[in-house]
Amino acid sequence: MNMQIMTPLIILGFAVVFTSTATSAKNLTSDTKVYKHNKSSGGTGIDSIQLKPPRTIGNNCVVFKNAVIKYTKRHYGVVKITKTPKAECNPQKEQCKLGVSWQHSPAGRLGYKVKVIWDLKPCS
Repeated sequence: MNMQIMTPLIILGFAVVFTSTATSAKNLTSDTKVYKHNKSSGGTGIDSIQLKPPRTIGNNCVVFKNAVIKYTKRHYGVVKITKTPKAECNPQKEQCKLGVSWQHSPAGRLGYKVKVIWDLKPCS
């Protein structure tokens, strides 16, 4: 086959492989329910959140990778992740909990959810 024709085909092949890998990794996320805090006198507290993994196809398991706070409402307040599950926590075998501290002023309001990022591993 002509080398001028093969080079674009090889480049196209690499593009397809990298695109499909990025797409599958992008789907391994889940969101928690929305947590709301709006005491009229202000407040502080800690939420303990049980993590639920996304559904997988085939003979794979998901393990905890990372978590990010996504505010739905934020007025004079802050939310921080204070405790994460152990590295590669598998929710199919154990409880994976996240500790989240929150604080808002008397005029404040908070609403947030947690976006959880998962890795795909073969089940053992």
